[in-house]
Parts: sequence; C-alpha cells; structure tokens
Amino acid sequence: MLASTSVAALPPAEPGDPSGLVVTAPSASPSTSESPTSSGSGPSSRPASASPPGSDAAPRSPVLGKVPLTRATPRPPRAATIPVELRAPAQDLALPVDPMGVDGRGAMAIPQTPGRASWYRYGPAPGDPGGSAVFAGHVDAPWGKTPLYRIKDLKPGDAVDVVLSTGAVLPYRVRAVDAVAKARLGATDLFRRDGSPVLRLVTCGGPWLPDRQDYRDNVVVTAEPAR
Repeated sequence: MLASTSVAALPPAEPGDPSGLVVTAPSASPSTSESPTSSGSGPSSRPASASPPGSDAAPRSPVLGKVPLTRATPRPPRAATIPVELRAPAQDLALPVDPMGVDGRGAMAIPQTPGRASWYRYGPAPGDPGGSAVFAGHVDAPWGKTPLYRIKDLKPGDAVDVVLSTGAVLPYRVRAVDAVAKARLGATDLFRRDGSPVLRLVTCGGPWLPDRQDYRDNVVVTAEPAR
C-alpha cells in the first residue's frame, strides 16, 4: 500500500480530454470512484486498503497515495492496447491486471479482488518511450497473503513480463527491490512521466503498526525493459 500525501488535486481527465488535465505525481483529493474493467467477485464500493495479518475485520488503508494533476496540452487518445497480466516466473507470479484511475478519496484505485493488480491508466503505459508505468495491489486477503506478498523476494535480473491485450509480451528485468517508508513515498518519482521507461510494482510491506492500522513501508519493485 502507498502512503497518501497532502497535495490537493482535481479529478483526473481522460487522455485527450479538452480540459487538458493530466496526472503527474502522488497527491490528494476526491474524485469519482473507479471500478476494474474486468469482472471480479470483490465489492467495488470499499476503499482500497490492506488489512493486518490474521484480521479480516480491521480497517483498511489506501495502497497507493493520492495523485495530483497539472494543466497541460491534451495528450492524444491512448490506443486500445492495455496490459492484462503481469508475470514474474522466479516467484511463480501471474497477476491479472485491471486498468484503473483514482478512487473516491483521490488515491490510486486498487482491485478489491485479492490477487489482482491495477495499472495506473492516467500515467505511462508499458512500452511507452519514457516514464514510469505503475502497477499496485493488496498484500492481504481474508485467508492470508496474496501472491503480491512474494514480490519482496524478487532479485535484480529476474524477469517480469507484461502481457498486452493483443497477446504481445513485453519483457522487463528487475533493477531493484526497495522498502520505502510510507512517509517518504510522496517524495519519490513513482509517477514520473519522463525519463527512461521503467515499470513499478508496489504493495505493502514492513511491520504492521496497530496504532496506525497500516503497514510501515511499501515494497517497490523497479524493472527496466529487457535489452
């Protein structure tokens, strides 16, 4: 899960929307709730969050922080090709992916169905020439840990493959696996739109803090296109 920040934001506009508003970084503000485009059995009205180990009923907190917008030249509409699955063979991971935006609190929307990941559709996509393609998901499920728990065990050089809706596969290699304190996450370049292309996969990590009903850290996997 990702820490929220205190920067106010407007609801995101679709790429190419005449308003010209585009998401650029982590932030805070309400917007229309997002639901996964693919079907799932989990409720769509609950906020994205993570529950403490062994407790189904405890409050949940956002996985990804809130995202701000800046006014900019409208981007051309994105092609229909989208990521539909993330694979990390070294940890036997195969995660279905839902393209999502922000939830009702302005945080990055996360699928409520355990074992799925969201791709932040207002940012760069896998295969774009630059920027950070962000994926995130919950680490906990009512029965225990989701497959995302294992991303902390990925090693530099491990393969991460993105399967597109066309059936094409984009190969990446892990560059780093970091534990980032939630208090510091807003100062990172997680949602950057420029620079070299990378893939970021994020979930909760570190110790559970009962007083905050949250994990202390985020696990952030950074992968680069395979050469």
